[in-house]
Amino acid sequence: MTDGPKAPKEQEQPRDPDPGLTSALISVKSLVSIVMGLALTHTIITLVTDESAHAVTASSGSAKPPLLSLSQIEPQYALCAIAVVTAIVRFYHGNNQHLDLLYGEASRTRKGQGSSAGIGGNFIVIMLQSVFFALMSFYVNGSREIIVLFGVLLLVDIFWYVGNLTTTDTDATALNHQRKWMINNLVFLVVLGGLYYANNDGWAVTAAACAILINTLIDFRISWRFYFPNVPKPLVAEA
Repeated sequence: MTDGPKAPKEQEQPRDPDPGLTSALISVKSLVSIVMGLALTHTIITLVTDESAHAVTASSGSAKPPLLSLSQIEPQYALCAIAVVTAIVRFYHGNNQHLDLLYGEASRTRKGQGSSAGIGGNFIVIMLQSVFFALMSFYVNGSREIIVLFGVLLLVDIFWYVGNLTTTDTDATALNHQRKWMINNLVFLVVLGGLYYANNDGWAVTAAACAILINTLIDFRISWRFYFPNVPKPLVAEA
C-alpha cells in the first residue's frame, strides 16, 4: 500500500503587527526625517551664503543675507557640501532600512524581534547621528570641525555595531550589513584622524571631504542589495 500525497509543509505565518511598535516606528522615522531634512537644507544654505557680506547685511537691518552665484562658490566648499549631502542620504536611507528590517514589515516573518538595544536604543543612536549631520551643515565652508564631527559619527556607528553583537541569530542579516559598515567606517576613521592631526585647514579638509565621499560610495557598493532589495517578479498564472 502506497502512501498518499504528502501535505505541503506548513509555512510560517507572519506575525500580526503590534500597534504600539508600529506607532513608535512611525514616530522615530518621522523625527529623524525632520532633522535630516533640515541638515540637508542647511548644508546647501551654508554653501551658497556669502559669509563675508553677512555681517554688513545684519548691521544694515536687511532680512536676507546675500547669496553667492554658482561661479563664486569655492571648489573646496562645494566638495565638502557634496560629501555631507551624500552621507546624509546614505545614513538616512540605511537607518530606515535597518529599522524596517528589525521592526517593520520584514520583521514579521522572522522568529524573534528587534535588536538587543530595542527600538528605544536604536532611536537614540539614529537621532544622535542626525544631530551630528545638523552640526556638520554649519561647517561645510572649509572648517576642520567637519573632520571631527564625521569622525565621531563613524565612531558611534562602530560602537553601535559592537553593542548589537549580542543580538539573536534571527537578526543575522542586519548584523551582516552592520559588520560591513563597521569595517568601512573603521578604516576611514583612522584616515580622518590622521588628516585632523595634520592641522591644516586647506589640503587636509579637502582630503577629508574626499575621504567622506569615498567612504559613502564604498558603503553603497558593498550594501547595495540592503539599500535596494530585489523585487521578486509576480507569478503569472497559466492560461
